[in-house]
Amino acid sequence: MLEVGRTALRFYGISIPLAGVGMLLTNYYEARELQRHTLIRSTLRGVLPILSALLFSVLISEHFWAVFIAGEAIALIAFSVLFRLDPPKGFDSKRVFRATIYSTDDEISRTTQQIEAFCEQWDASPVQQYMAMMSLEEICVATMANGFKGKDEGFIQIVLVALEDGGFELHIRDNAASFNPLAMELTGSLDDEGTNLDALGIAAIKKKAKSFSYRRFQGFNTVIIHL
Repeated sequence: MLEVGRTALRFYGISIPLAGVGMLLTNYYEARELQRHTLIRSTLRGVLPILSALLFSVLISEHFWAVFIAGEAIALIAFSVLFRLDPPKGFDSKRVFRATIYSTDDEISRTTQQIEAFCEQWDASPVQQYMAMMSLEEICVATMANGFKGKDEGFIQIVLVALEDGGFELHIRDNAASFNPLAMELTGSLDDEGTNLDALGIAAIKKKAKSFSYRRFQGFNTVIIHL
């Protein structure tokens, strides 16, 4: 039993780097919103190891534990072949604006001005331009006020994409504590002292945006807004 266990653990240990590469690829394509490639990669990694296990159990039973390596390797090779046959479409990097804010109001103002210039460059409508600037300011201010409490090294990463169909996609990612600015609700009336006025801008964003979403993943908050 000890000998069998040692052999199985050795093969499993060797397969871990291959599994890690597969997980990184899946996360990468998911982050790029390439749903088709993410689905194919996840399916291959789920199905091919099972088929490999069946094959090894019938034909190569004396080396069954090598299935850990074979399953991950076959899944990677199969995905590489499919990737070369159907590569994801490229994207013009000039259509992407990137900036990082390090927890100061001055940097928010500077980034807002840069976004205004970027929107003008790609013929954004006045509504799109206003929404992009307001979304950046409102969400960053809310994050700094609520998410960075007790955190000395906070940052917010901004990515604005000018889509080919004329739309814009704003990504706001931060390393704050778990905080969803889109969940802020306007309570009371505007005349009440206890009214959460920070939520007023968020409510306007949610009303005017084409779509919006929030996700907490691997220690980061990410808000995506389509304008």
